[in-house]
Amino acid sequence: MNEAAPGNAVGKHPCFTRHELARARGLNTVLNVLPRYHTDRRWNAKAVQVTVRAVQFLGSLGLPRHSDIAHRAILADGRRVGLRLILPKGIRRGLYVHFHGGAWVMGNARLDDRITRPIAQNCRVLVAGVDFHNAVDDRLDITLEDCRAAIDWVVEHLSELQVERIILGGESSGAHLAAETLLHLRERGRGGSRRRIHLGLWRLRPNGIEKSPALDRQEPRH
Repeated sequence: MNEAAPGNAVGKHPCFTRHELARARGLNTVLNVLPRYHTDRRWNAKAVQVTVRAVQFLGSLGLPRHSDIAHRAILADGRRVGLRLILPKGIRRGLYVHFHGGAWVMGNARLDDRITRPIAQNCRVLVAGVDFHNAVDDRLDITLEDCRAAIDWVVEHLSELQVERIILGGESSGAHLAAETLLHLRERGRGGSRRRIHLGLWRLRPNGIEKSPALDRQEPRH
């Protein structure tokens, strides 16, 4: 059993285990010796993206497809936006829509399988990873449009997805896209007649996570 790290708790619930902290420190050690990545150098992002796709393609050769993964494609102003669905076992308790990180310019939903597959299985929720436009062309507006189109499609197909509750999240730049998408839902009044939309921020601190005041809105009943 992994022992919780002292001082890293909100209330009575630990934030990170010692094992998780050790893995994070190990990753930071590796990153410290790698060449510094500069987000303003677009050739850098393109090279990383090509490498990621090549590794994923070669790594999947000869391997059976995962039975818990499905794919859907939606259209956003004529563009194809992919949804990578990770199916939980048993009854679905809800839907988690995940936006991957990568400084807005690289990465894809599959790259975050190590994050999203455990969430699907441990929390028994359907996970939808969004494959939005990577803004290597500085068209972040297209990236945002893809994310908004994806969440609009999800909200309109809740019955088909067999869920009633939605959670949005992501890491790094993906967290920004999740927040933007939440604001989009709030502005469009797409939370549903009896649902509450929560918008919150968390500040990372050395001894844990401090939650800032949340913005929420109770959707009116019709």
